[in-house]
Amino acid sequence: MAERVEFSQADRIVEVFGGRKALAEALGHKHGTTVQRWQETGWIPPKHNEAIIAAAKKLGLRLNIMDFCTVDPSQEGLSDVIDPCSCLLAIKEEDFSQNVPPK
Repeated sequence: MAERVEFSQADRIVEVFGGRKALAEALGHKHGTTVQRWQETGWIPPKHNEAIIAAAKKLGLRLNIMDFCTVDPSQEGLSDVIDPCSCLLAIKEEDFSQNVPPK
């Protein structure tokens, strides 16, 4: 199994929400164990991306597509890296349009 990344995709997203408990609550989880597992592994399975984006939008939080760039810790070697575009096919660019800071 690949080693956990020092500051992972899961850590970035938890930080945006203000902590593990805050993210769990924003996603409607009664307990933070799922979010805790994400932080322990350093990886959030892509099936949760849409719910995370919707929760961030509802709370007025800023996420960008690169926050979802991830490494799957269950894989080894060069195949570890999951192209963020391929794992985000269901997410439309306009989901992030209000989160882009003004120039």
